[in-house]
Amino acid sequence: MSRHLTDVSRPRSSAGTKSAPPGFGEALAQCALTWHQQPDEAAALGAITMDTTGLLRGADAAAVVTVSTTGTLRIKAAAGSIEKLHAALPRTLTPNLWTVNSASQPPQTTDRWPVSATLDHDAEMSSMICAPLGSGKVMFGTLLVLGFTTDAFPPTSAADATTLAIHASIALAIQRQRADWQDAIVSRDVIGQAKGILMHQRQLTADEAFTCLRRASSESNIKLRRVAETLCHTGELIERTSDPVT
Repeated sequence: MSRHLTDVSRPRSSAGTKSAPPGFGEALAQCALTWHQQPDEAAALGAITMDTTGLLRGADAAAVVTVSTTGTLRIKAAAGSIEKLHAALPRTLTPNLWTVNSASQPPQTTDRWPVSATLDHDAEMSSMICAPLGSGKVMFGTLLVLGFTTDAFPPTSAADATTLAIHASIALAIQRQRADWQDAIVSRDVIGQAKGILMHQRQLTADEAFTCLRRASSESNIKLRRVAETLCHTGELIERTSDPVT
């Protein structure tokens, strides 16, 4: 079976490109708003893949695939029938081709997005659009849009997929930023509680209590938040220092 792969991460000529069909922009804007409103990144990924199959003409299924630091491909979210894609993933290991840590740099052995490069010969699917999901140096994965017939996508689909991926990347970046903020707030609260416990137990100032927590974290090689959480739950430091801070 012949298969046509469109990799929108490569530069494309604008010659002959038609405008998006009427209504696509409005529909995408509405979907993008719901992506921002999802409770977490996993839910946003699920909404993105589901909406992709409805937004892009010719799309029968969609998946977001990530590449581990060892080159293993993994499906993080999917919508529609992706059995053939799922079957192809165990064989698409490229440890020397791409790592997440070097995501901001182009691959050394191919000018194409790594997932499309590894799937090029292994996945037995008729039509596919491959678009990177990323914001700055942070890469969330690759959006794969699948069509189950040859030449399933009209000429506008590649440009539409690029626009969709940009909006999806922004939504995912905001989701991750929100999660970081929430984590920072929780960490600040639990560290503050732990400082209060030490101040009461050892008659320390706030600065002395924080120094004591950092010292315990360093000596035990355990993250500061974990040290603080343990202190809040047990009333004791994971690794006690020999003397209180003076």
